[in-house]
Amino acid sequence: MTIHLKNITMQFKDTVAVNRLNLTIPEGELVSLLGPSGCGKSTTLFMIAGLLTPTEGEIYFSGENVTKKSPEKRNIGMVFQNYALYPHMSVLKNIMFPLKMQKVPSNEAKKRAIEASKLVEIDHLLDRKPSELSGGQQQRVAIARAIVREPDVLLLDEPLSNLDAKLRLSMREEIREIQQRLNITTLFVTHDQEEALSISDHVVLMNQGKIEQFATPTEIYSEPTSLFAAEFIGSPPMNIFKDVSEAQLKALCPNVPFSNEIASIGIRPEDLLIKDDGLKVTVKLVETVGKDTLITVEHDHFKRFKLFVHKDEYIEQNGEYYVQVNPENMLIFDKEGQCIHHGGIHHEIG
Repeated sequence: MTIHLKNITMQFKDTVAVNRLNLTIPEGELVSLLGPSGCGKSTTLFMIAGLLTPTEGEIYFSGENVTKKSPEKRNIGMVFQNYALYPHMSVLKNIMFPLKMQKVPSNEAKKRAIEASKLVEIDHLLDRKPSELSGGQQQRVAIARAIVREPDVLLLDEPLSNLDAKLRLSMREEIREIQQRLNITTLFVTHDQEEALSISDHVVLMNQGKIEQFATPTEIYSEPTSLFAAEFIGSPPMNIFKDVSEAQLKALCPNVPFSNEIASIGIRPEDLLIKDDGLKVTVKLVETVGKDTLITVEHDHFKRFKLFVHKDEYIEQNGEYYVQVNPENMLIFDKEGQCIHHGGIHHEIG
């Protein structure tokens, strides 16, 4: 199922939650809607689900206009943040419930529910009530209930936010495996960039009701098209150098020409290197991060920023060093916050 959103707008009184959004979700892909709180990602999902009707615009499922169709006529499966399980029903009856609403014969509904429970590995819990399950088990029940009706589209609204860190990791892997096994078009709403980047075919990065960038996880990390995307994606965040002088740019990267169009420069911590000359900095903090060492340095003009060094490289606290960057790893942004240089792509700047 291909999903196409055409000029979708959602306005609540004086607030425009989603603003003339255009997007095509390819068939069979898992696409994450990512962004800060209030960016419009859940509102977009609810419009696709039919739980909200757009103020303007149209929604198409494989060419069919479903803008005015009710949720039950869109053949979607949905997993909510709080799972929305019926506490008085057993796991089996919770999973069977959508089929009951479709008036599927009881024997067939039970058979399909058991198959769905096996897919998410909870077939040994079918007689229990939701209150007897862990958070991860409840999550699996919610997924089984969503897929039991064999939907064309699977919609997940912050499905892992109530789980602890370790369980979040395993559940996101399982969601990806299930999605690939079923080859079902899936939208996954999250504010967690690690989740989005790790399991998605494409990521929709949203900001203030609009799409900031739609790209693969690799592209959105390596080739952000805007200052917002560059700062939002990455942990630790990208270093942003503002009001860069010609001398400072030459110290950081001798091979990039200076231009008045340059408003700021972005460099990821892993792309800064300690050299014999360059931009002079003082080490303020040394942290061990897995196999690497993350150091926080200070510069008179740029204040504090971060870079990674190999764990075997000795870095002296309060020591003075020089840093540089390869021009292939530098991002340059204009005054509107648009990227005019990244990686091997260098638009004319001067």
